[in-house]
Amino acid sequence: MKKFFTSIAMICMCLTSAMAQVVYTTNFGTEDEFKAWTVFDVNEDGKTWTFDTSGSPSYLFYSYHGSNAANDWIISPAITPSESGALAIKFKVKGSSYGEKMQVFCGKSAAVEAMTTEVSEVLDLKDTETTHLYLVDAVANEPIYLGFKACSDADKWRLYLCEVTAQLSTNPVDLRVTEITSPQSNFDLSQEIVTIKVKNVGKVDVESFDVAFAIDDQTIATEKINQSLATGAEMEYTFTAKADLSQPRKLFAVKAWTSHADDVNTDNDATTVSVLHKAPATVPYVMGFEDNEYTDGITFFNLNEDEGTWDLYTDPWWNLARTGNYCLAYNYDKNNSGNDWAILEPIEIKEAGYYVLKFWYSGDDTHPEKLGVYYGNDGVPSALTNTIVEYAPFARSAYEESINIFYVDQPQTIYIGFHAFSDKDENWLCVDDVSLEKIDGSNVDLAVTEISNPSTYVHKGSKKSIEYKVRNYGITDVDATLRVKIDENVVKEQNVTIKAQEISSQVIADALASLDEGEHNLVIEVVSADDKVAENNVDSVKFRVMGTPAKAWDFEDGQLPADFVFRAEDEGTVHPSAGSEFNEVGWGIFNIGKHALFGEHLLAGTSWLEGTEKADRWCVLPPFKPSESTFLVWDVASYNPNFLESYSVMVSSNGDDSWYYFTEEEYPLESADFKTRGIDLSSYKDKDEIYVAFRIRSKNCEHLVLDNIELYGCEVSAVEAIDAENVLVKVSANAITVVGAETEVISISDMNGREVAVANGNEISTESLSAGVYVVRVTTADGVITKKFAKK
Repeated sequence: MKKFFTSIAMICMCLTSAMAQVVYTTNFGTEDEFKAWTVFDVNEDGKTWTFDTSGSPSYLFYSYHGSNAANDWIISPAITPSESGALAIKFKVKGSSYGEKMQVFCGKSAAVEAMTTEVSEVLDLKDTETTHLYLVDAVANEPIYLGFKACSDADKWRLYLCEVTAQLSTNPVDLRVTEITSPQSNFDLSQEIVTIKVKNVGKVDVESFDVAFAIDDQTIATEKINQSLATGAEMEYTFTAKADLSQPRKLFAVKAWTSHADDVNTDNDATTVSVLHKAPATVPYVMGFEDNEYTDGITFFNLNEDEGTWDLYTDPWWNLARTGNYCLAYNYDKNNSGNDWAILEPIEIKEAGYYVLKFWYSGDDTHPEKLGVYYGNDGVPSALTNTIVEYAPFARSAYEESINIFYVDQPQTIYIGFHAFSDKDENWLCVDDVSLEKIDGSNVDLAVTEISNPSTYVHKGSKKSIEYKVRNYGITDVDATLRVKIDENVVKEQNVTIKAQEISSQVIADALASLDEGEHNLVIEVVSADDKVAENNVDSVKFRVMGTPAKAWDFEDGQLPADFVFRAEDEGTVHPSAGSEFNEVGWGIFNIGKHALFGEHLLAGTSWLEGTEKADRWCVLPPFKPSESTFLVWDVASYNPNFLESYSVMVSSNGDDSWYYFTEEEYPLESADFKTRGIDLSSYKDKDEIYVAFRIRSKNCEHLVLDNIELYGCEVSAVEAIDAENVLVKVSANAITVVGAETEVISISDMNGREVAVANGNEISTESLSAGVYVVRVTTADGVITKKFAKK
């Protein structure tokens, strides 16, 4: 059970010596304390003040109603002082992150209509326990009742009333610093005058009192004011002592407060202001966008005046920052492409030379964003004409560091701007932890920056070389050793010289050609005795070498596979200029001549459409039964490097290809260079049958090309025949005929599993079927044949 503190000694630790009499106190620690109060559910909605021992930080709380605003009172028992004076009404309360509202009144009886005197304004209460104190005139032996009114808006959360104390004061002094008028943020600050305003908000005049001020929590001076201040009056005072604010670019916290032995409310004595010693930013420059950093110098430009904007973003529930709580974030507009700038404060470059700009950036794995970073000599977008780096587009939700070296030819003041120009209806773009520093020959930093091959899977269509890049972030040539290992075996070790700022591409031909089937680990390391940054010297990738597929499609017959189902779920039509290879739903076979890895033919799906902004084109593979080690592997590329395709691989775990049963793996902005992709389907091992589909989701691009689609570790359903030599299921325009076997029954079902036709013998008519995709099931003495077909 909660402890119920009624000790006057405990209360006197919180209230001043002028508090002579505790008239009433409670923290609602028992149900009897709660029952002494009166609850009124004025709007009669069944949601009102409640006592529940599961509540925290108080057993007493008001819970929200989904559609009604609160109008609920809890009124105290009679509080009767033995002397006339001022009652200090002190209470603790806690709201929620949704924002709660409460108001306090007093009156002469425990009734809502008797609550005629307003004690407090409407309090806006968040998810933090706060203490409030108000003074109320009291007459000896006349009871006073306190009314706490919950007035939160509908559909909030909880409002807790934690403690209430009424204590009589015979000398109700209440002084406070209401404003610090000097110093203020400015350039060239030094020993600054401190001027404050003091107000008497108590019930009695005050003859003298003390004031003090501190800088960054260090008290600088305490001075006595021997001047009468009437109740309700306000005065201005200038300290004799000065504030030392001489450190440039420092954000100082200047705090001032009153002090009086009989002050009944010390919680409201102080006021704090932030004062910045303004000065041009200099190198080294660091900006994390946190609330304790100077961010007022950052300017924002929404050039297309839409709802997509940059902002200093923070959210306790959804933290987009890389470190801390704040970052620079751009949020998209649904109807307009971005044209929005965030420009940092001016940075003074004191000498010519090489400088490195570092920052971390992120977006979304499934939305292509476009970001450019530029600098110039004025803080407006039109002046930022020097390109530092562009990522246009990129799709990645994890933060990645950007390191960029550029040369400044003379001392000057520069502005650095981040330009968001993402297409409309994308998602978030974030920047955090920016730094700018000057570098010289001692700043040696080599890094393995990209392993482009192998990818996660290696099969027939994969390149068998190891391909990676090493980058020199410094401005001097560096001698280094490159070491490449597979499964702890050194594949290659060589000494190289990497030139200043060079990105060196490395290729080890045929390094993967003789590896055994199964998982392998590739580790690449760059080593130099002069390197000052060790954490980026090593990169690694795990990959799997595939064996013999259970089923493979290489499209070398030049035909769309009969066991694939192609369909369009969007409202568009294939653009006339897309190419004659494509059928009416946008799939066809490309002839590429002779290629060592991909043969002569590729499967292609087009997103060059009319009548829709975004493609939704499907290629569904025939069903198969997965096992404990099942993989789908394929080779893929965007046909046009200027129009990178986005697609998904859909997996139907329900055993049919109805779209609403699919889960998906998304692949935005596929490269124009062929990649080997793959997914592990072993998690579906308990399913009797699953479907997999390639789903093009590009926004009016051109073509996605696929080759060497392979299934491993599964049982693929029969499609054409039980015995390929003598049984064939033939689909013609108006009938299905079985050749080479005597059938017991032929049935046809739609894609929802409903049987729509059945016949005995070796033939069944399809004339009565409407256009669509169906499955025919042929039962013979030797087994069952299933085949999917489309009725035009």
